[in-house]
Amino acid sequence: MAGMKITRLEISGFKSLKHVVWEPGDLNVLIGPNGSGKSNLLILLNLISLSAQKKLWDTVKKSGGFRPLLWNESADPIQVKIQTYGEDVKCTNGHAKYWYSVDIGPEDGNYRIQHEKLEYLNQLQLVLTDGSKPLSLLEKVTNNQEQLSPVGNGKKKAAIPLRLPEGELDHLECLLPIFAKRVHDYPDVFYFARQLEKWSVYQDVNFGTRSPVRLPAVTREEKVVESDAGNLISVLHTLYNGRDDFRESIDNAMSAAFGDEYDSLDFPEIISQRRSLVVRWKSLKQHQSIYDLSDGTLKFLFLLTVLANPDPSPLVAIDEPELGLHPSMLPIIAEYATEAATRTQVVFTTHSPQFLDAFRDTQPTTSVFGWEDGATTIRNLRKADLEYWIKDYSLGSLFSSGELEQMD
Repeated sequence: MAGMKITRLEISGFKSLKHVVWEPGDLNVLIGPNGSGKSNLLILLNLISLSAQKKLWDTVKKSGGFRPLLWNESADPIQVKIQTYGEDVKCTNGHAKYWYSVDIGPEDGNYRIQHEKLEYLNQLQLVLTDGSKPLSLLEKVTNNQEQLSPVGNGKKKAAIPLRLPEGELDHLECLLPIFAKRVHDYPDVFYFARQLEKWSVYQDVNFGTRSPVRLPAVTREEKVVESDAGNLISVLHTLYNGRDDFRESIDNAMSAAFGDEYDSLDFPEIISQRRSLVVRWKSLKQHQSIYDLSDGTLKFLFLLTVLANPDPSPLVAIDEPELGLHPSMLPIIAEYATEAATRTQVVFTTHSPQFLDAFRDTQPTTSVFGWEDGATTIRNLRKADLEYWIKDYSLGSLFSSGELEQMD
């Protein structure tokens, strides 16, 4: 799998996530009762991605301020520690492991980035057995002095104080995006930040009759669906007409869902430089426009577009993909998600036993969310235990029976 994937995520003090550790695989499903914190994990992933785009302050404002983001509105900081593994990392000519941590604490009715650090091991260090320690690429220390440990010609240099341009240092934003802009000086920081900022997290996407996703789109080349799916038509138009493999994937999935009546997709120009979406049916002379598609059909197309993308985001997280879909569509989405997990890291939250059962020959990494003493708990099911139970039960039936919650 190209790109960078999370191998361990440790979170403290964020909403219901008082202290949790999550160790995802390539294909992941998050299960648990309502209010157990599954959506909060996706919110945190989105917050990390936006902070790498220097949008932390805007996001906090839209969330109603910093205090609602704290666990129990405590005075303790939000602490996030991410361990990742990157494949095909051009700046290291191979693989690399990264460790990134950030502490965001309340201050004077607002917040402040209290500590931030980025470390890595390059390909050479990964194969050595001499106990190589990670190289520090970036660190904001507690005395508010910003430090950087640059790496040049494979040799570690001592940390040196940074001299940022006047006004560039903002204690409400992370350092990561500042140095990511200087790709020639700090290629490793650039690579890591770019991977984070390209994460795609989808929650509460509106497919209703008056939603923005149904409006004609300006014709331009777009390859990644935005978080609100407002550019779905543009992305579909780009990939469906530009990539034969993508077109074949979409057509095959639509035929599997709707049978031989399905013909193809088309993108007629409605007004100058704005295109819409229509579905062609073999037995109908009049094409079905995006305005006439059901919410479930449009969501199905959205999920297919995200999962069949030949060059997806490094991480794709989707909240409750089963909502609004006909049960016959769930195995198709599961199949495409399994294939997508060979190219990216896929995360689903779900309440649907039918969706879990749709993963017939594939066992996704299953994380069970619970609630204890006012805080979220997360347990990854042991593969051996899951394999034992699934010999006699489906994953969905185990979920319905409550047996999953009882596994240690």
